[in-house]
Amino acid sequence: MSKEGVVQTKTWCQYTKKLLYELELEKYWRESKALDEKTWSTIVKEKIQAREQKRWLERMKEKPKLRTYITLKKELKQEMYLTVRDRCGVPEFTRLRGGTNRLKIEKGRFEKLAPEDRICEFCGTGEVENEFHFMMICPLYREFRKELWLSVKRDLPQPVMIYADEDKFFIFMTAQESEVVKKVLKFIKQAMRARREIESHREKEAEEKAKKRKREPLP
Repeated sequence: MSKEGVVQTKTWCQYTKKLLYELELEKYWRESKALDEKTWSTIVKEKIQAREQKRWLERMKEKPKLRTYITLKKELKQEMYLTVRDRCGVPEFTRLRGGTNRLKIEKGRFEKLAPEDRICEFCGTGEVENEFHFMMICPLYREFRKELWLSVKRDLPQPVMIYADEDKFFIFMTAQESEVVKKVLKFIKQAMRARREIESHREKEAEEKAKKRKREPLP
């Protein structure tokens, strides 16, 4: 074997050894244990998946805006709701799970508000407007929420109606049944539409007041 071939073989062996140790498969290196190709491929894929999932979870913990996402998603796999055809509902749901939504908990970051000061401006509860408040608490969406419960309670594990709100929230946000997902998406679209209408009305009122002040004569 040429000198170049020896160097390449040494480099490949070093890389393989390093990879096996990273994947906690060093015993196969030490023992030179032979496995059939299918078994070996399965073991390596599972170990790589576990390593990448661990790294992914560690990265998520470093990002505050993923506060809800990290409580919902524990595995690197495609979520059920992404298979549902809903051009408006799926993006809204994704933004709720991922923290890039219109709620005060997210918008307040740009206003330099402390998290505890990002209070819901659509109800009088005095609570922070986060994803949980939007889905489970805010009185503005009470009727939509009631409609959602009536439509899905047969499809959810029983006795879901006596679960804590935090558990109900988790069930809604991680639903695996397509019919439940569709109804959750419907609620989100209805609630977001109502929210936008109020925001739009407030913006128009603010613009009218600003125009009126401009027209008023100076003292």
